[in-house]
Amino acid sequence: MDAIEAYKLGRFDLVLMYGAILAHFDSWALPRLFASAAEALRENGVVIVEEMDRIHAIFMSRFKEFIVENPKPEALSISVHAGYDPVKGSYLRNYIRVKDWEVVTLPVNFRSISTIASTLWLFLKDIDIVRTETENLYLVLGKTPRGLLKPEHLEEPTVIKRGKTLEFFLVI
Repeated sequence: MDAIEAYKLGRFDLVLMYGAILAHFDSWALPRLFASAAEALRENGVVIVEEMDRIHAIFMSRFKEFIVENPKPEALSISVHAGYDPVKGSYLRNYIRVKDWEVVTLPVNFRSISTIASTLWLFLKDIDIVRTETENLYLVLGKTPRGLLKPEHLEEPTVIKRGKTLEFFLVI
């Protein structure tokens, strides 16, 4: 099942998003995911999101450069920056398995912990952030659904349906 439709499974005391998964949800899918999580909660339920502060991690590293993803000789893989999708806010990365030079391009989305927490706050009344022992890894805790914005209210906007920006040319 698509996580964005998980609210259809019923109501729960706890919704756990574990494994730093939010990089796989673009800027339009993230609010839908959080709306689904809030809708799946019972009145005093809690959402826990384990996530990295990817913005801080990127500014402290050289993400746009060449990265060794798996250093083991039998499974050596690397990744390189491949582009940017301004509509979805996704950076494209080419992941390359050196053994056979197979390339897979994946979209990756970066957000700060404060952006994740403030977006979740649109759907839940109380938010807190807990630092873990791992550098740049946090738990964002949200409780008490607002119940104002339902998943079905978040229909695809025109720009997502079209899949690209409009062109604007200024003629002087």
